[in-house]
Amino acid sequence: MKLVKFAVPLVALAACGPSVSNQTRTVGGTTEVQVVSGDNCFDGECWNYNPRTGQVQTVGRQPINPPAGITVNDEYVTAAEFAAIYNQTQRADVINRGDR
Repeated sequence: MKLVKFAVPLVALAACGPSVSNQTRTVGGTTEVQVVSGDNCFDGECWNYNPRTGQVQTVGRQPINPPAGITVNDEYVTAAEFAAIYNQTQRADVINRGDR
């Protein structure tokens, strides 16, 4: 019975953890992260990419265009570009649930 009490919170905690990281490659000593339609995660940071609109967003934030100079539809972005996209999505307006 003690095992069950311990295991249930662990399962719940695991379900909230970050997604598996996207594929990476190294080109000229620079790490590049593959961008896919939908959820993209790398180094504990995640954002969603919509190829139809070309926009990115994080949970609870409005979709936005990627930072100037970063082309997301290339299939790969550098690790620095990935972080810049994540940082910009974190500054996007919060989704107002009252606007539904």
